[in-house]
Amino acid sequence: MRNQGIIEINGVVMRQVPKFGRYAVNRLGLVFDIEEGWFVLSDLTSEGYGTLRLRRDDGVWGRVYCHEFSARAWLSNPRRRKRVEHFSLNKTDNSYENLDWVKGESMAMEVGLRNRAEMTSEIKDKIRQGVSGELNYRFTGYWVTELGRFDSLEGAALVHGVHKTTMLRRFRRGFVGYGFEEK
Repeated sequence: MRNQGIIEINGVVMRQVPKFGRYAVNRLGLVFDIEEGWFVLSDLTSEGYGTLRLRRDDGVWGRVYCHEFSARAWLSNPRRRKRVEHFSLNKTDNSYENLDWVKGESMAMEVGLRNRAEMTSEIKDKIRQGVSGELNYRFTGYWVTELGRFDSLEGAALVHGVHKTTMLRRFRRGFVGYGFEEK
């Protein structure tokens, strides 16, 4: 997370985005208009992403994606990546814990939409459930890898020596030897 542009409004910690000084983003990804004193309402695109109509510091109005605006406020981007993905594939959850800067296509495009033909039916079903909100990374079954069967994603990540988001990507992308088992 970045350490600049931190402000507190009514006891809520928010961060400002460069070139958009009149706005602040809270941890949930909601955008607050400091000058007007209210949260900015978002519109949904046909793909289900939230967008906002905001004015930059130079006075120019434009549309921004809510998830990208939240990521610009809360997440560092040392590799200067241009795309932001939602870990849960829920396009309306713009909290910074659910976002990450990615190279190339977003996980939703890469896994959920474009490569379905190459994926096993088991992985397709889990992604469909995740998109509909019935499943997130706190899956109620077992996470199975080449190293064993795990009750939690965190446990699998610990044994593999990687962060839980890396482990989640391996499952979602259908790595060989990774799967799900019902309890």
